[in-house]
Amino acid sequence: MLATIGFIRPVSAQTAEAAKTITLNVQNRPIKEVLTLIERQSDYIFVYYDNILDIHRKVTLKVTNQPISAVLKQLFAGTDNTWKLSGRQIVIGRSVAAAAATPRKITRITGVVRDQNNDPLIGVTIRIKARPNIGTATDINGKYLLDVYPDEVLEFSYVGYKSQDVSVAGQEIVDVVMLQNDAILDAVEVVGYGVQKKISVIGSQQTIATKELKVPVANLTQGLAGRVSGLVSVQRTSEPGFDDANIYIRGISTLTASMSAPLTLVDGVPRSFSNVDPEDIESFSILKDASATAVYGVRGANGVIIINTKSGLKGRPKFSVRYTEGLTKPTKITDFADGATYMEMSNEASLTRGGGKLYSQEIIDKTRRGEDPYLYPDVDWMKQILRNFSRNRSANVNVQGGSDKAVYYIGLAYYDENGMYKDTKLADYNSNTFYRRYNVTSNLTLNPFRTTEIKLGIQGYLANANYPASSQASIFESAYFTPPTYIAPLYPDGKLGAFSGGDINPVAQLGATGYANQWRSQVYSNLRITQQIYKGLSVSGMFSFDTYNYTSNRFTKTPEHLPRHRTRRQRQPALRANPPGNREPGLQPQCKG
Repeated sequence: MLATIGFIRPVSAQTAEAAKTITLNVQNRPIKEVLTLIERQSDYIFVYYDNILDIHRKVTLKVTNQPISAVLKQLFAGTDNTWKLSGRQIVIGRSVAAAAATPRKITRITGVVRDQNNDPLIGVTIRIKARPNIGTATDINGKYLLDVYPDEVLEFSYVGYKSQDVSVAGQEIVDVVMLQNDAILDAVEVVGYGVQKKISVIGSQQTIATKELKVPVANLTQGLAGRVSGLVSVQRTSEPGFDDANIYIRGISTLTASMSAPLTLVDGVPRSFSNVDPEDIESFSILKDASATAVYGVRGANGVIIINTKSGLKGRPKFSVRYTEGLTKPTKITDFADGATYMEMSNEASLTRGGGKLYSQEIIDKTRRGEDPYLYPDVDWMKQILRNFSRNRSANVNVQGGSDKAVYYIGLAYYDENGMYKDTKLADYNSNTFYRRYNVTSNLTLNPFRTTEIKLGIQGYLANANYPASSQASIFESAYFTPPTYIAPLYPDGKLGAFSGGDINPVAQLGATGYANQWRSQVYSNLRITQQIYKGLSVSGMFSFDTYNYTSNRFTKTPEHLPRHRTRRQRQPALRANPPGNREPGLQPQCKG
Protein backbone atom coordinates (compact mmCIF):
# COMPACT_ATOMS: atom_id res chain seq x y z
CA MET A 1 0.00 0.00 0.00
CA LEU A 2 2.86 2.38 0.80
CA ALA A 3 4.48 1.56 -2.52
CA THR A 4 1.24 2.35 -4.34
CA ILE A 5 0.89 5.70 -2.58
CA GLY A 6 4.50 6.52 -3.45
CA PHE A 7 3.76 6.42 -7.19
CA ILE A 8 0.76 8.74 -6.98
CA ARG A 9 0.89 11.82 -9.23
CA PRO A 10 -1.24 14.96 -8.89
CA VAL A 11 -4.21 14.24 -11.11
CA SER A 12 -7.40 16.24 -10.88
CA ALA A 13 -9.21 15.02 -13.98
CA GLN A 14 -9.69 11.43 -12.82
CA THR A 15 -12.88 12.18 -10.97
CA ALA A 16 -15.55 14.85 -11.13
CA GLU A 17 -14.93 17.64 -8.66
CA ALA A 18 -17.59 18.68 -6.19
CA ALA A 19 -19.75 21.52 -7.44
CA LYS A 20 -19.07 23.48 -4.29
CA THR A 21 -15.97 25.67 -4.45
CA ILE A 22 -13.51 26.46 -1.67
CA THR A 23 -12.92 29.83 -0.01
CA LEU A 24 -10.10 30.12 2.54
CA ASN A 25 -8.10 32.88 4.17
CA VAL A 26 -5.60 31.48 6.71
CA GLN A 27 -2.40 32.96 8.05
CA ASN A 28 0.38 30.77 9.48
CA ARG A 29 -1.94 27.92 10.46
CA PRO A 30 -0.96 24.22 10.80
CA ILE A 31 -1.77 22.26 7.66
CA LYS A 32 -3.90 19.85 9.68
CA GLU A 33 -6.28 22.70 10.58
CA VAL A 34 -6.42 23.78 6.92
CA LEU A 35 -7.38 20.27 5.84
CA THR A 36 -10.15 20.29 8.45
CA LEU A 37 -11.49 23.60 7.09
CA ILE A 38 -11.56 22.15 3.56
CA GLU A 39 -13.46 19.08 4.78
CA ARG A 40 -16.07 21.31 6.42
CA GLN A 41 -16.66 23.26 3.19
CA SER A 42 -16.85 20.22 0.91
CA ASP A 43 -17.75 16.53 0.83
CA TYR A 44 -14.10 15.45 0.58
CA ILE A 45 -12.16 13.44 3.21
CA PHE A 46 -8.35 13.49 3.42
CA VAL A 47 -6.55 10.14 3.80
CA TYR A 48 -2.85 10.02 4.74
CA TYR A 49 -0.27 8.41 7.01
CA ASP A 50 1.21 10.43 9.87
CA ASN A 51 4.76 9.72 8.71
CA ILE A 52 4.02 11.00 5.18
CA LEU A 53 2.47 14.38 6.01
CA ASP A 54 4.09 16.97 8.27
CA ILE A 55 0.96 17.99 10.18
CA HIS A 56 2.81 20.75 12.05
CA ARG A 57 3.84 22.62 8.86
CA LYS A 58 2.51 26.20 8.91
CA VAL A 59 0.48 27.30 5.91
CA THR A 60 -0.60 30.71 4.60
CA LEU A 61 -3.30 30.43 1.95
CA LYS A 62 -5.90 32.77 0.43
CA VAL A 63 -8.35 31.48 -2.20
CA THR A 64 -11.84 32.60 -3.19
CA ASN A 65 -14.36 30.31 -4.90
CA GLN A 66 -11.63 28.01 -6.26
CA PRO A 67 -12.09 24.35 -7.27
CA ILE A 68 -10.51 21.74 -5.05
CA SER A 69 -7.75 20.97 -7.58
CA ALA A 70 -6.53 24.57 -7.62
CA VAL A 71 -6.57 24.72 -3.82
CA LEU A 72 -4.55 21.48 -3.49
CA LYS A 73 -1.95 22.68 -6.02
CA GLN A 74 -1.29 25.78 -3.92
CA LEU A 75 -1.43 23.86 -0.65
CA PHE A 76 1.22 21.29 -1.59
CA ALA A 77 3.35 23.47 -3.89
CA GLY A 78 7.05 23.09 -3.10
CA THR A 79 6.54 20.04 -0.86
CA ASP A 80 7.33 16.35 -1.23
CA ASN A 81 3.65 15.41 -1.01
CA THR A 82 1.41 14.28 -3.83
CA TRP A 83 -2.38 14.04 -3.95
CA LYS A 84 -5.06 12.17 -5.85
CA LEU A 85 -8.85 12.49 -6.02
CA SER A 86 -10.62 9.17 -5.58
CA GLY A 87 -14.36 9.68 -5.30
CA ARG A 88 -14.90 11.64 -2.08
CA GLN A 89 -11.42 10.82 -0.82
CA ILE A 90 -8.26 12.87 -1.29
CA VAL A 91 -5.31 10.52 -0.82
CA ILE A 92 -2.07 12.27 0.17
CA GLY A 93 1.21 10.50 -0.59
CA ARG A 94 4.90 11.21 -1.02
CA SER A 95 6.92 11.20 -4.21
CA VAL A 96 9.28 8.28 -4.82
CA ALA A 97 12.34 10.52 -4.89
CA ALA A 98 11.42 12.16 -1.60
CA ALA A 99 10.66 8.84 0.06
CA ALA A 100 14.03 7.44 -1.03
CA ALA A 101 15.93 10.59 -0.05
CA THR A 102 14.47 10.96 3.43
CA PRO A 103 14.00 7.54 5.01
CA ARG A 104 12.73 7.71 8.59
CA LYS A 105 14.82 5.85 11.11
CA ILE A 106 13.35 4.52 14.32
CA THR A 107 15.28 5.44 17.45
CA ARG A 108 15.05 3.64 20.78
CA ILE A 109 15.06 6.12 23.64
CA THR A 110 15.17 5.57 27.37
CA GLY A 111 15.13 7.74 30.47
CA VAL A 112 14.04 8.26 34.06
CA VAL A 113 11.08 10.30 35.32
CA ARG A 114 11.49 11.93 38.76
CA ASP A 115 9.65 14.41 40.94
CA GLN A 116 11.03 17.66 42.36
CA ASN A 117 12.65 15.75 45.23
CA ASN A 118 14.57 13.60 42.74
CA ASP A 119 12.50 10.54 43.67
CA PRO A 120 11.49 8.20 40.81
CA LEU A 121 7.79 8.20 39.84
CA ILE A 122 6.07 4.89 39.18
CA GLY A 123 3.39 4.56 36.50
CA VAL A 124 3.96 7.83 34.63
CA THR A 125 2.24 7.63 31.24
CA ILE A 126 4.40 8.44 28.19
CA ARG A 127 2.70 8.79 24.80
CA ILE A 128 3.85 9.90 21.35
CA LYS A 129 2.11 13.22 20.74
CA ALA A 130 1.34 12.57 17.06
CA ARG A 131 0.44 8.92 17.69
CA PRO A 132 -1.37 8.84 21.05
CA ASN A 133 -2.18 5.14 20.69
CA ILE A 134 1.53 4.32 21.08
CA GLY A 135 3.08 4.73 24.51
CA THR A 136 4.41 3.14 27.68
CA ALA A 137 4.69 3.69 31.46
CA THR A 138 7.55 3.98 33.94
CA ASP A 139 8.54 0.98 36.05
CA ILE A 140 9.23 0.76 39.79
CA ASN A 141 12.48 2.69 39.30
CA GLY A 142 10.89 5.42 37.19
CA LYS A 143 12.54 4.13 33.98
CA TYR A 144 10.91 3.75 30.57
CA LEU A 145 11.81 2.48 27.06
CA LEU A 146 10.13 3.51 23.78
CA ASP A 147 10.81 3.31 20.02
CA VAL A 148 10.12 6.64 18.27
CA TYR A 149 11.10 8.68 15.22
CA PRO A 150 13.84 11.28 15.86
CA ASP A 151 11.53 14.26 15.16
CA GLU A 152 8.62 13.22 17.37
CA VAL A 153 7.35 14.76 20.62
CA LEU A 154 6.62 12.81 23.83
CA GLU A 155 3.84 13.64 26.27
CA PHE A 156 4.39 12.83 29.98
CA SER A 157 1.32 12.78 32.30
CA TYR A 158 0.76 11.72 35.91
CA VAL A 159 -2.02 12.24 38.44
CA GLY A 160 -1.33 15.28 40.63
CA TYR A 161 1.41 16.58 38.30
CA LYS A 162 1.44 18.92 35.32
CA SER A 163 1.61 17.28 31.89
CA GLN A 164 4.78 17.98 29.86
CA ASP A 165 5.62 17.79 26.17
CA VAL A 166 9.29 16.93 25.44
CA SER A 167 10.84 16.82 21.95
CA VAL A 168 13.07 13.83 21.20
CA ALA A 169 15.24 15.88 18.78
CA GLY A 170 17.47 12.91 17.96
CA GLN A 171 18.32 12.15 21.61
CA GLU A 172 18.61 8.61 22.93
CA ILE A 173 18.25 9.49 26.63
CA VAL A 174 15.42 11.78 27.76
CA ASP A 175 15.10 12.37 31.52
CA VAL A 176 12.14 14.36 32.83
CA VAL A 177 11.34 16.10 36.14
CA MET A 178 7.57 16.32 36.80
CA LEU A 179 6.15 19.41 38.55
CA GLN A 180 3.30 19.18 41.03
CA ASN A 181 -0.09 20.60 40.05
CA ASP A 182 -0.87 22.73 43.10
CA ALA A 183 -4.41 23.46 41.88
CA ILE A 184 -5.26 19.76 42.28
CA LEU A 185 -3.26 19.05 45.42
CA ASP A 186 -4.65 22.07 47.27
CA ALA A 187 -8.28 21.35 46.35
CA VAL A 188 -10.40 20.79 49.46
CA GLU A 189 -13.70 19.10 50.17
CA VAL A 190 -16.22 19.77 52.92
CA VAL A 191 -16.40 16.89 55.40
CA GLY A 192 -18.25 16.38 58.67
CA TYR A 193 -15.69 18.22 60.80
CA GLY A 194 -14.70 21.04 58.44
CA VAL A 195 -12.65 20.88 55.25
CA GLN A 196 -9.98 18.42 54.16
CA LYS A 197 -7.61 18.21 51.21
CA LYS A 198 -9.23 16.25 48.41
CA ILE A 199 -6.17 14.06 47.95
CA SER A 200 -6.38 12.82 51.56
CA VAL A 201 -10.13 12.01 51.59
CA ILE A 202 -10.69 8.28 52.06
CA GLY A 203 -14.44 8.16 52.77
CA SER A 204 -17.06 7.73 50.06
CA GLN A 205 -18.20 11.24 49.30
CA GLN A 206 -18.81 13.42 46.28
CA THR A 207 -18.78 17.13 45.57
CA ILE A 208 -21.07 18.63 42.94
CA ALA A 209 -19.88 21.68 41.02
CA THR A 210 -22.22 24.58 41.70
CA LYS A 211 -22.59 25.31 37.98
CA GLU A 212 -24.30 21.92 37.58
CA LEU A 213 -26.98 22.97 40.07
CA LYS A 214 -27.98 26.09 38.13
CA VAL A 215 -30.93 24.60 36.29
CA PRO A 216 -34.33 26.30 35.72
CA VAL A 217 -36.33 24.48 38.42
CA ALA A 218 -38.09 25.82 41.50
CA ASN A 219 -36.92 23.08 43.81
CA LEU A 220 -33.24 22.27 44.24
CA THR A 221 -34.08 18.62 44.97
CA GLN A 222 -35.20 18.25 41.34
CA GLY A 223 -31.77 19.21 40.01
CA LEU A 224 -29.87 16.33 41.65
CA ALA A 225 -31.32 13.42 39.68
CA GLY A 226 -28.70 11.77 37.49
CA ARG A 227 -25.83 13.94 38.74
CA VAL A 228 -24.57 11.89 41.69
CA SER A 229 -23.77 8.20 41.75
CA GLY A 230 -25.73 6.34 44.41
CA LEU A 231 -28.35 9.10 44.79
CA VAL A 232 -32.01 8.35 44.03
CA SER A 233 -34.47 11.22 43.44
CA VAL A 234 -38.21 10.46 43.32
CA GLN A 235 -40.62 13.29 42.45
CA ARG A 236 -44.20 12.24 43.20
CA THR A 237 -45.98 15.38 41.97
CA SER A 238 -45.11 18.33 39.75
CA GLU A 239 -47.65 20.76 41.24
CA PRO A 240 -45.82 24.09 41.75
CA GLY A 241 -44.99 24.62 45.41
CA PHE A 242 -45.46 20.95 46.30
CA ASP A 243 -42.91 19.44 43.93
CA ASP A 244 -40.24 18.39 46.43
CA ALA A 245 -38.42 15.23 45.39
CA ASN A 246 -37.67 12.47 47.90
CA ILE A 247 -33.89 11.97 48.14
CA TYR A 248 -32.31 8.64 49.07
CA ILE A 249 -28.60 7.86 49.22
CA ARG A 250 -27.70 4.29 48.32
CA GLY A 251 -31.32 3.20 48.39
CA ILE A 252 -33.95 2.81 51.10
CA SER A 253 -32.41 1.24 54.19
CA THR A 254 -35.53 0.87 56.38
CA LEU A 255 -39.06 -0.42 55.96
CA THR A 256 -40.36 3.14 56.22
CA ALA A 257 -39.23 5.27 53.29
CA SER A 258 -39.68 8.52 55.23
CA MET A 259 -37.05 7.39 57.72
CA SER A 260 -34.49 6.79 54.95
CA ALA A 261 -34.07 10.46 54.11
CA PRO A 262 -30.50 11.77 54.46
CA LEU A 263 -29.50 14.42 56.96
CA THR A 264 -29.27 17.80 55.21
CA LEU A 265 -27.18 20.63 56.66
CA VAL A 266 -27.33 24.20 55.36
CA ASP A 267 -24.48 26.28 56.83
CA GLY A 268 -24.03 23.64 59.52
CA VAL A 269 -27.68 23.54 60.68
CA PRO A 270 -30.21 20.76 59.90
CA ARG A 271 -32.55 22.44 57.40
CA SER A 272 -34.40 21.80 54.17
CA PHE A 273 -32.52 22.95 51.08
CA SER A 274 -35.51 22.80 48.72
CA ASN A 275 -35.93 26.59 48.46
CA VAL A 276 -32.26 27.60 48.45
CA ASP A 277 -31.33 29.45 45.25
CA PRO A 278 -28.51 27.59 43.41
CA GLU A 279 -26.69 30.86 42.70
CA ASP A 280 -26.14 31.39 46.45
CA ILE A 281 -24.44 28.00 47.00
CA GLU A 282 -20.67 27.88 47.45
CA SER A 283 -20.20 24.13 47.97
CA PHE A 284 -22.42 21.04 47.78
CA SER A 285 -21.08 17.77 49.23
CA ILE A 286 -22.68 14.38 49.79
CA LEU A 287 -21.27 11.95 52.38
CA LYS A 288 -22.30 8.39 51.61
CA ASP A 289 -20.66 5.68 53.71
CA ALA A 290 -20.14 5.12 57.44
CA SER A 291 -16.52 6.34 57.45
CA ALA A 292 -17.63 9.71 56.05
CA THR A 293 -20.74 10.15 58.23
CA ALA A 294 -19.46 8.67 61.52
CA VAL A 295 -19.13 12.10 63.14
CA TYR A 296 -22.93 12.53 62.91
CA GLY A 297 -23.72 9.25 64.67
CA VAL A 298 -27.11 7.65 64.06
CA ARG A 299 -28.45 10.79 62.30
CA GLY A 300 -26.00 10.20 59.47
CA ALA A 301 -27.02 6.58 58.92
CA ASN A 302 -28.79 7.45 55.63
CA GLY A 303 -26.09 9.77 54.34
CA VAL A 304 -25.44 13.46 54.82
CA ILE A 305 -25.85 16.40 52.42
CA ILE A 306 -23.73 19.45 53.34
CA ILE A 307 -24.47 22.83 51.75
CA ASN A 308 -22.53 26.02 52.42
CA THR A 309 -23.74 29.37 51.09
CA LYS A 310 -21.38 31.99 49.72
CA SER A 311 -19.54 34.13 52.25
CA GLY A 312 -17.92 36.85 50.14
CA LEU A 313 -14.45 37.65 48.81
CA LYS A 314 -11.87 40.29 49.59
CA GLY A 315 -11.64 43.13 47.11
CA ARG A 316 -13.86 45.56 45.31
CA PRO A 317 -17.59 44.86 45.11
CA LYS A 318 -18.28 42.26 42.43
CA PHE A 319 -21.77 42.17 40.93
CA SER A 320 -23.29 39.16 39.22
CA VAL A 321 -26.62 38.86 37.38
CA ARG A 322 -28.26 35.66 36.09
CA TYR A 323 -31.58 35.22 34.26
CA THR A 324 -32.99 31.92 32.97
CA GLU A 325 -36.19 30.66 31.42
CA GLY A 326 -37.42 27.11 31.22
CA LEU A 327 -40.28 25.10 29.73
CA THR A 328 -42.15 22.24 31.37
CA LYS A 329 -43.90 19.72 29.12
CA PRO A 330 -45.70 16.47 29.98
CA THR A 331 -43.69 13.48 28.84
CA LYS A 332 -46.84 11.42 28.27
CA ILE A 333 -50.57 12.19 28.33
CA THR A 334 -52.95 9.25 28.54
CA ASP A 335 -54.91 8.57 25.36
CA PHE A 336 -58.65 8.08 25.98
CA ALA A 337 -61.37 6.51 23.87
CA ASP A 338 -63.49 8.90 21.83
CA GLY A 339 -67.21 9.35 22.40
CA ALA A 340 -68.37 6.87 19.75
CA THR A 341 -66.01 4.15 20.99
CA TYR A 342 -67.10 4.80 24.57
CA MET A 343 -70.79 4.34 23.67
CA GLU A 344 -70.05 1.17 21.67
CA MET A 345 -68.11 -0.30 24.60
CA SER A 346 -70.93 0.72 27.00
CA ASN A 347 -73.47 -1.09 24.80
CA GLU A 348 -71.25 -4.16 24.69
CA ALA A 349 -70.79 -4.14 28.48
CA SER A 350 -74.55 -3.78 29.01
CA LEU A 351 -75.38 -6.63 26.59
CA THR A 352 -72.93 -9.03 28.26
CA ARG A 353 -74.79 -8.47 31.55
CA GLY A 354 -78.20 -9.22 30.10
CA GLY A 355 -79.28 -5.61 29.57
CA GLY A 356 -80.16 -3.66 26.47
CA LYS A 357 -78.27 -1.11 24.43
CA LEU A 358 -77.73 2.19 26.17
CA TYR A 359 -77.13 4.21 23.00
CA SER A 360 -78.72 3.99 19.58
CA GLN A 361 -76.62 3.58 16.46
CA GLU A 362 -77.90 6.95 15.21
CA ILE A 363 -76.46 8.77 18.22
CA ILE A 364 -73.18 6.87 17.88
CA ASP A 365 -72.88 7.75 14.19
CA LYS A 366 -73.71 11.43 14.74
CA THR A 367 -71.17 11.60 17.57
CA ARG A 368 -68.51 10.05 15.36
CA ARG A 369 -69.25 12.54 12.58
CA GLY A 370 -69.19 15.47 15.05
CA GLU A 371 -72.48 16.92 13.83
CA ASP A 372 -73.18 19.04 16.92
CA PRO A 373 -70.82 19.34 19.91
CA TYR A 374 -73.73 20.29 22.22
CA LEU A 375 -76.24 17.64 21.16
CA TYR A 376 -73.65 14.93 20.58
CA PRO A 377 -70.57 15.89 22.63
CA ASP A 378 -67.21 14.17 22.24
CA VAL A 379 -64.79 15.73 24.76
CA ASP A 380 -61.13 14.89 25.45
CA TRP A 381 -60.96 16.07 29.06
CA MET A 382 -57.16 15.99 29.27
CA LYS A 383 -56.89 18.41 26.37
CA GLN A 384 -59.55 20.57 27.97
CA ILE A 385 -57.63 21.06 31.22
CA LEU A 386 -53.92 20.79 30.27
CA ARG A 387 -51.63 23.08 28.30
CA ASN A 388 -48.99 21.82 25.91
CA PHE A 389 -46.30 23.34 28.13
CA SER A 390 -45.78 25.83 30.94
CA ARG A 391 -43.06 28.46 31.38
CA ASN A 392 -40.91 29.40 34.34
CA ARG A 393 -38.52 32.29 34.91
CA SER A 394 -35.79 32.91 37.46
CA ALA A 395 -33.41 35.79 38.14
CA ASN A 396 -30.61 36.39 40.64
CA VAL A 397 -28.62 39.51 41.49
CA ASN A 398 -25.78 39.33 44.01
CA VAL A 399 -22.80 41.36 45.18
CA GLN A 400 -19.75 40.31 47.17
CA GLY A 401 -16.60 42.02 48.35
CA GLY A 402 -14.84 43.22 51.49
CA SER A 403 -11.52 43.90 53.15
CA ASP A 404 -9.11 42.13 55.50
CA LYS A 405 -11.42 42.77 58.45
CA ALA A 406 -14.79 41.96 56.87
CA VAL A 407 -16.20 40.28 53.76
CA TYR A 408 -19.84 40.17 52.71
CA TYR A 409 -22.23 38.50 50.28
CA ILE A 410 -25.78 39.67 49.49
CA GLY A 411 -28.02 37.91 47.00
CA LEU A 412 -31.58 38.56 45.80
CA ALA A 413 -33.48 36.00 43.73
CA TYR A 414 -36.89 35.70 42.09
CA TYR A 415 -38.68 32.64 40.69
CA ASP A 416 -42.00 32.54 38.81
CA GLU A 417 -43.77 29.44 37.49
CA ASN A 418 -47.20 28.75 36.02
CA GLY A 419 -48.92 25.41 36.28
CA MET A 420 -49.95 23.07 33.48
CA TYR A 421 -53.67 23.90 33.79
CA LYS A 422 -55.44 25.91 31.10
CA ASP A 423 -57.19 29.19 31.87
CA THR A 424 -60.88 28.21 31.82
CA LYS A 425 -62.19 31.77 32.29
CA LEU A 426 -65.33 30.40 33.94
CA ALA A 427 -65.34 32.86 36.84
CA ASP A 428 -64.37 36.42 37.69
CA TYR A 429 -61.69 35.26 40.14
CA ASN A 430 -58.26 33.80 39.44
CA SER A 431 -58.15 30.03 39.95
CA ASN A 432 -55.08 29.49 37.77
CA THR A 433 -52.08 27.76 39.30
CA PHE A 434 -48.94 29.83 39.85
CA TYR A 435 -45.99 29.88 42.25
CA ARG A 436 -43.80 32.92 42.95
CA ARG A 437 -40.85 32.98 45.33
CA TYR A 438 -38.53 35.75 46.53
CA ASN A 439 -35.19 34.77 48.11
CA VAL A 440 -32.68 36.83 50.07
CA THR A 441 -29.28 35.65 51.27
CA SER A 442 -26.85 37.75 53.33
CA ASN A 443 -23.62 36.51 54.88
CA LEU A 444 -21.13 38.65 56.80
CA THR A 445 -17.72 37.47 58.02
CA LEU A 446 -15.81 39.64 60.51
CA ASN A 447 -12.23 39.32 61.74
CA PRO A 448 -11.98 41.82 64.62
CA PHE A 449 -8.77 40.18 65.83
CA ARG A 450 -6.16 38.07 64.09
CA THR A 451 -7.31 34.89 65.84
CA THR A 452 -11.05 35.60 66.00
CA GLU A 453 -13.65 35.04 63.29
CA ILE A 454 -17.36 35.90 63.47
CA LYS A 455 -19.81 34.68 60.84
CA LEU A 456 -23.38 35.98 60.67
CA GLY A 457 -25.80 34.63 58.12
CA ILE A 458 -29.45 35.51 57.48
CA GLN A 459 -31.32 33.83 54.64
CA GLY A 460 -34.97 33.40 53.85
CA TYR A 461 -37.71 33.36 51.26
CA LEU A 462 -41.28 34.56 50.74
CA ALA A 463 -43.54 32.49 48.45
CA ASN A 464 -47.04 33.06 47.09
CA ALA A 465 -49.01 30.23 45.47
CA ASN A 466 -52.46 29.98 43.92
CA TYR A 467 -54.49 26.83 43.20
CA PRO A 468 -58.03 25.76 42.23
CA ALA A 469 -60.28 24.99 45.20
CA SER A 470 -60.62 21.41 43.95
CA SER A 471 -57.57 19.33 44.69
CA GLN A 472 -55.22 18.15 41.98
CA ALA A 473 -56.16 14.53 42.74
CA SER A 474 -59.91 15.16 42.32
CA ILE A 475 -59.43 17.09 39.06
CA PHE A 476 -57.38 14.35 37.45
CA GLU A 477 -59.65 11.64 38.86
CA SER A 478 -62.60 13.41 37.24
CA ALA A 479 -60.66 13.71 33.96
CA TYR A 480 -60.06 9.97 33.99
CA PHE A 481 -63.61 8.88 34.83
CA THR A 482 -65.82 11.53 33.19
CA PRO A 483 -67.20 10.04 29.94
CA PRO A 484 -66.31 11.86 26.71
CA THR A 485 -70.07 12.12 25.94
CA TYR A 486 -70.66 14.66 28.71
CA ILE A 487 -71.56 18.13 27.53
CA ALA A 488 -68.74 20.43 26.43
CA PRO A 489 -67.55 22.92 29.10
CA LEU A 490 -69.59 25.91 27.87
CA TYR A 491 -72.71 26.75 25.96
CA PRO A 492 -72.50 29.64 23.49
CA ASP A 493 -73.90 32.08 26.05
CA GLY A 494 -71.05 31.29 28.47
CA LYS A 495 -73.05 29.29 31.03
CA LEU A 496 -71.95 25.92 32.34
CA GLY A 497 -73.52 22.77 30.98
CA ALA A 498 -75.59 20.39 33.04
CA PHE A 499 -73.94 17.65 35.07
CA SER A 500 -75.43 14.22 35.54
CA GLY A 501 -76.45 13.36 39.07
CA GLY A 502 -74.95 16.56 40.46
CA ASP A 503 -71.41 15.56 39.44
CA ILE A 504 -69.28 18.19 37.75
CA ASN A 505 -66.77 17.72 34.98
CA PRO A 506 -63.03 18.43 35.42
CA VAL A 507 -63.21 21.79 33.61
CA ALA A 508 -65.77 23.04 36.10
CA GLN A 509 -63.73 21.64 38.98
CA LEU A 510 -60.76 23.55 37.66
CA GLY A 511 -62.37 26.92 37.05
CA ALA A 512 -65.74 27.14 38.81
CA THR A 513 -65.32 25.71 42.32
CA GLY A 514 -63.29 28.54 43.85
CA TYR A 515 -59.61 29.06 44.56
CA ALA A 516 -56.98 28.78 47.29
CA ASN A 517 -54.24 31.33 47.87
CA GLN A 518 -51.24 30.58 50.08
CA TRP A 519 -48.37 32.58 51.57
CA ARG A 520 -45.27 30.89 52.94
CA SER A 521 -42.21 32.45 54.49
CA GLN A 522 -39.13 31.16 56.24
CA VAL A 523 -36.12 32.87 57.80
CA TYR A 524 -32.82 31.12 58.60
CA SER A 525 -30.29 32.75 60.89
CA ASN A 526 -27.02 31.52 62.34
CA LEU A 527 -24.15 33.07 64.28
CA ARG A 528 -20.80 31.28 64.54
CA ILE A 529 -17.76 32.46 66.52
CA THR A 530 -14.40 30.73 66.08
CA GLN A 531 -11.44 31.47 68.36
CA GLN A 532 -8.01 30.12 67.50
CA ILE A 533 -6.19 28.93 70.62
CA TYR A 534 -3.05 27.59 69.01
CA LYS A 535 -1.95 26.93 65.44
CA GLY A 536 -4.09 24.01 64.31
CA LEU A 537 -6.31 24.17 67.42
CA SER A 538 -9.44 26.30 67.70
CA VAL A 539 -12.78 26.33 69.48
CA SER A 540 -16.06 27.23 67.78
CA GLY A 541 -19.60 27.92 68.98
CA MET A 542 -22.77 28.48 66.96
CA PHE A 543 -26.30 29.80 67.60
CA SER A 544 -29.12 29.47 65.07
CA PHE A 545 -32.78 30.44 64.97
CA ASP A 546 -35.26 29.52 62.22
CA THR A 547 -38.88 30.52 61.80
CA TYR A 548 -41.55 29.33 59.36
CA ASN A 549 -44.97 30.85 58.63
CA TYR A 550 -47.79 29.48 56.49
CA THR A 551 -51.13 31.13 55.66
CA SER A 552 -53.79 29.64 53.40
CA ASN A 553 -57.09 31.22 52.34
CA ARG A 554 -59.55 28.88 50.64
CA PHE A 555 -62.73 30.13 48.92
CA THR A 556 -65.08 27.49 47.56
CA LYS A 557 -68.40 27.55 45.69
CA THR A 558 -70.77 25.17 43.88
CA PRO A 559 -71.17 25.84 40.14
CA GLU A 560 -74.61 26.86 38.90
CA HIS A 561 -76.25 24.25 36.66
CA LEU A 562 -78.60 24.77 33.77
CA PRO A 563 -82.02 23.02 34.05
CA ARG A 564 -81.91 19.27 33.58
CA HIS A 565 -84.71 17.17 32.04
CA ARG A 566 -85.38 13.48 31.86
CA THR A 567 -85.07 11.85 28.48
CA ARG A 568 -88.21 10.58 26.78
CA ARG A 569 -86.51 7.21 26.38
CA GLN A 570 -86.87 5.79 29.86
CA ARG A 571 -84.92 2.67 28.88
CA GLN A 572 -81.71 4.69 28.76
CA PRO A 573 -80.51 5.85 32.20
CA ALA A 574 -79.52 9.28 30.98
CA LEU A 575 -80.24 12.98 31.52
CA ARG A 576 -80.80 15.75 29.02
CA ALA A 577 -79.22 19.18 28.90
CA ASN A 578 -81.20 22.02 27.33
CA PRO A 579 -78.83 24.22 25.32
CA PRO A 580 -80.14 27.64 24.33
CA GLY A 581 -81.69 28.03 20.89
CA ASN A 582 -84.07 25.85 18.93
CA ARG A 583 -82.16 22.61 19.30
CA GLU A 584 -83.53 19.33 20.53
CA PRO A 585 -82.27 18.19 23.91
CA GLY A 586 -79.16 16.03 23.84
CA LEU A 587 -78.58 12.84 25.77
CA GLN A 588 -76.22 12.79 28.74
CA PRO A 589 -75.35 9.40 30.27
CA GLN A 590 -75.15 8.94 33.99
CA CYS A 591 -71.75 8.19 35.42
CA LYS A 592 -71.17 7.46 39.09
CA GLY A 593 -67.38 7.18 38.72
